[in-house]
Amino acid sequence: MKTVNICICVLICLLGFLSCKESGVSNRNNAFWIDEPGKQDSVFQQLEAITYGAVAGEKLRDSLAFLIVPIRESCPSCLDKTIDSILSYKDRLDERCIIVISMAAGRKTVNSYFRERKGELPIIPGQLILDSINLAAKFNLFEANPAIYYTFEGKAYKRVNAYPRTVKQDLHNFFNKHL
Repeated sequence: MKTVNICICVLICLLGFLSCKESGVSNRNNAFWIDEPGKQDSVFQQLEAITYGAVAGEKLRDSLAFLIVPIRESCPSCLDKTIDSILSYKDRLDERCIIVISMAAGRKTVNSYFRERKGELPIIPGQLILDSINLAAKFNLFEANPAIYYTFEGKAYKRVNAYPRTVKQDLHNFFNKHL
């Protein structure tokens, strides 16, 4: 009888473990390669469009990383960590890192989110762009949290969706030149 109970407990634990694995709860990957050539071009053109000409010329051919921050759509935890990182790195942002804050609102409204985190919306010409018409949402460049795109020579190659469990590492990679 005791052996049967142990076997049942082991079986229940095994089924619980396998169900988590199958649903992707424990191993959900948040990075996606963009491997279709036409898609690489179109995503890059959309990224270029949401910078409203602030990133231009030869810089667009360089290796770039775009952090898209959807203010209203992000979960509070991801948004707080992202704003904290922007404030922390504002004076030492790599020139190949572009931050696009996307929200159908103006600078004053966006700044209120930064004030909640004890800071001010930084002014970083050509690197911190306010997408005040939320064009990033119209292009579906993010799901429900910040997204990071890695590009090279006018093509987008990789998309990283930040989730509450990954956002800290995703932001670390973005801000620490893991292009």
